[in-house]
Amino acid sequence: SEPVPSLLRSFSAPVRLRFPWSADDLAFLAVHDSDGFNKWNASQELALRALRMAMQSPPAAAPAVDADGNGDGDPEQLFRLLLEAYRAAIEKALADGHADKALIGHILTLPSEDFLIQQTVPADVEGVYRVREAMLDRIAAELEAGFAKVYEANQDPRQEQGKFSVSTEAMARRALKNQALGYLVRRGALSSRGTLSSRGACWLETCVKQFREADNMTDRQAALRLLVECRVPEAKDPAKEALAEFYQRWRREPLVLDQWFSVQACCRLPGGLARVKQLTEHPDFSLKNPNKVRAVIGAFCSHNHINFHGADGGGYAFLASQVLKLDKLNPQIAARSLTPLSRWRRFDEGRQKLMLQALQRIKAAPDLSKDVYEVVEKSTRQP
Repeated sequence: SEPVPSLLRSFSAPVRLRFPWSADDLAFLAVHDSDGFNKWNASQELALRALRMAMQSPPAAAPAVDADGNGDGDPEQLFRLLLEAYRAAIEKALADGHADKALIGHILTLPSEDFLIQQTVPADVEGVYRVREAMLDRIAAELEAGFAKVYEANQDPRQEQGKFSVSTEAMARRALKNQALGYLVRRGALSSRGTLSSRGACWLETCVKQFREADNMTDRQAALRLLVECRVPEAKDPAKEALAEFYQRWRREPLVLDQWFSVQACCRLPGGLARVKQLTEHPDFSLKNPNKVRAVIGAFCSHNHINFHGADGGGYAFLASQVLKLDKLNPQIAARSLTPLSRWRRFDEGRQKLMLQALQRIKAAPDLSKDVYEVVEKSTRQP
């Protein structure tokens, strides 16, 4: 039979390779390739093709093949190929005691919102968020049983003995376990009757239990993030309690508290701008502290795309205000904080206008530092 090429094996240089693999080829490589990077890359490309064309289809449409002329088969078949690749990764994690669990965790991760937004011109923030969330929900529903087994199988055996391990194997196990828990908590989406399913309630309770009983920051922080991001109303109180408990326990540890701020700033649920404004008023937040600025303002503006890029431009106005305040305290941090606004050309006409207005407002401010002025001047310069 015709061979399926696995190219650039063991090649470490940053190369972008274009090759006309079919969807079946990519699925084959994602399951059978012995080169770890190529295995991961094939699964990413397969998922990317599905996500790209789903963004070009009506919201109810199934994920479709890519727009580069390599599409073969119907949209549902492509999604099934991706599921088979994920199912094979799960089976590998369960059956092979020597499997690279860190790699499997990466394989089971869809391309990030950051990456997908960079791939669309103009950047389709709502489309990326909607399609990626829908695909994650569907993967969680289709592979729930497998993710449940992965979660149980990767509990740290030393944890039961009260011994925490920082070995590479233990860290990979925790990463894969938390990846599985993320899908399982997602499985608890609202039913058509508007209530949390019994299955969803079970996984929500599992997440709460992990947060309370974790003996390491990796597991505790992963559970906290999942509770804060959970869409169901039943998660609101557990998330609030977890945030309060985390704060009380770690409020005297500045670097850990930065993570507490960041988890909330990155929460993509509606009302993100209002939440981040409240965080800037928190007694432990200070514009004089660069780490706090990055944890709150930087995290929100650079990673919480669906809230920062709201169509009303509120996120842009917020960043402009913070930059003007920062410029009086730390011009270098203020200049670096402008990066999200400096990328205005990637977005649609409406957002371009609002982002330029925010930049012009900064540029017009009196006594602007040289650092900030240079960034704004370069960003607003017309080609």
